Amino acid sequence: MHELAATESLLHTAIKAAEEGGAEKILKIQVGIGRYSGILQEYVRKYYEIAAKGTIAEKAELEFRFLPVRLRCTKCGTERTAGILDDGTVDENSVCPSCGSGEFTLMPENWDLYVDRIEVE
Repeated sequence: MHELAATESLLHTAIKAAEEGGAEKILKIQVGIGRYSGILQEYVRKYYEIAAKGTIAEKAELEFRFLPVRLRCTKCGTERTAGILDDGTVDENSVCPSCGSGEFTLMPENWDLYVDRIEVE
């Protein structure tokens, strides 16, 4: 049920940005979703319809973009995008392109959900 809180937060962020820019209506909200956020877009859409009623974002289209998995090498600190296997898991056999280490940590954005872009009028 964390999609409800996440949806409300996205909506609040989009409306605030639009109003600060002088917009009267939000046409589209592009949403970035981290692979490990646990967010299901069908629930975000469902909650959005309810939460957006009566706001400048009521009729806005939601567009989702799934973020690539980002890694940081624990040996040298190099950041990179992870290879993803056919089953959707991170390729644990990948190595750091800088130092060859196979030790890495997942970057925090892998759990993010955020407003990437809004279109307004």
